[in-house]
Parts: sequence; structure tokens; C-alpha cells
Amino acid sequence: QTIDSIKELKALLAAADEEGYEFDSIDEDYEEFIDNLEEGASEADMSTSAYIKELFGKHANSKLIKPYIEEYLKATAYQEYLTEKYKASDDEIKEYYEDNKEAYDEIKYRTYEIEADSSNTADMEKAKERADEFINSVTSEETFAQSCRDFAANDDVKSAYEEDDASLEINPANDIEAACQEWLSSDDRAEGETTVIEDKTNSCYYCLYYISKSYDGSQDESIASVVLSKTYTDKIEVDVKGRFSFE
Repeated sequence: QTIDSIKELKALLAAADEEGYEFDSIDEDYEEFIDNLEEGASEADMSTSAYIKELFGKHANSKLIKPYIEEYLKATAYQEYLTEKYKASDDEIKEYYEDNKEAYDEIKYRTYEIEADSSNTADMEKAKERADEFINSVTSEETFAQSCRDFAANDDVKSAYEEDDASLEINPANDIEAACQEWLSSDDRAEGETTVIEDKTNSCYYCLYYISKSYDGSQDESIASVVLSKTYTDKIEVDVKGRFSFE
């Protein structure tokens, strides 16, 4: 095992003892572990004794590993207990989502990039004029898709926008181009709103068409996992000495 996993195991055991956690199913869990071990040995075409040495080190045997296996099983059971005990409530999930909307809201929009020939002022101004011309031609999603083809710099770009949905994006705010994040993620946006955003770093302009922003709850389970981790991980930090190895 790695040092981190050993620390986690020892921390869980220390926290379990401090809380007075009762591991009532230790005998059943140990028997199940041994059954699985024997099954693994059979599948590997090895004796159980040889399989144990393969897994735990050349000096390991069933008697020697038992206390360590019981520690592992107890730590695992306690972790499952903590998972249930500190399971995020609906209110906690909602609160975390509200604080981190940029990672979970799905923003639907259309985008088209107009590159300047260089970063100098004259070339940037020419690109801005073309971007303004592009956005002024847009009155709907359909016209935006058509303008992507009409304003294409060459045939390759035009071909890339042959499909109407080529300019369509659905991303959380933190996955959107940095220059466009603030405008697209603003709660003030309305469907059909358009703008041109300058990106000095990349010497280009983004033509944007806002459609919607929503969250469908599909990430609630992931949020609950994050909340759980933040809640109980801090409760099991202890200094660790010793090793969990027979090498």
C-alpha cells in the first residue's frame, strides 16, 4: 500500500476508536474476505498459501495477516458508516451548488471566432469591423449558423460550419473561453442576445449568441460526494507510525 493509503487506514481506525464505533460484523466480513482470497487463488491456479505470499509478501501467512485484514475491514466498515452519517442533505447540496454555479450550470450559446492577422492595432480594428458586421447580420440561431459560412475566411473554415449546429456550444462557465465567461455566465443575459468580445491575448474577436443557462440536477450526486469528502475527511487526520506490509 502507498503511504497515503496507510495514513488513511490508520486515521479511520483512530477515529473509529475515538467515537466508540462497534464493528459487529467482523467475523462475517473476515470469512467473506478469506472466501474471496481462496477464490482468487483458485482463479490464479495457486495454493491459498502461495497466493497470500504473492499479495502480502514472502513472509505472510493466513495467521499473520489476520489482524491486519481485520483492521482493513474495520476501517472500510467505518468509512461506509461515515459516508452514511455525513451524507449531504438536500439543503447542503443546494448551498454548494449556489456557491459553485460556474462549475455546474450548463450555458447554451453559439460562438464564432474572427481572427486578426496580427495583434497590432490596425489588424485588430479590421477584425473588429468584421466581427461587428457578422453580429449585425444575426437575427436568430439560423442566421448565426448561416453567417458562420458567409464570413468564413476560407473553404476549410466554411466546411467546418457546414452543419448548422457546428457553432453551438453547451458548457459550464469554467469551461468557456476566459474572455467570454463573464458575459455568458451573467444572470442578466436574455435568449437571443448577441455581442462581440475582444480577446487581446489571442488576437481575435468572439461573436456570441446567448441561448440559455440551466442546471438539471444531474450533478447532484457528484456534489453530494464533494460535500461528504469536505465534511468527514477533516475528522480523521492523525499522525501515523508503523507499516502495513510483510515485505
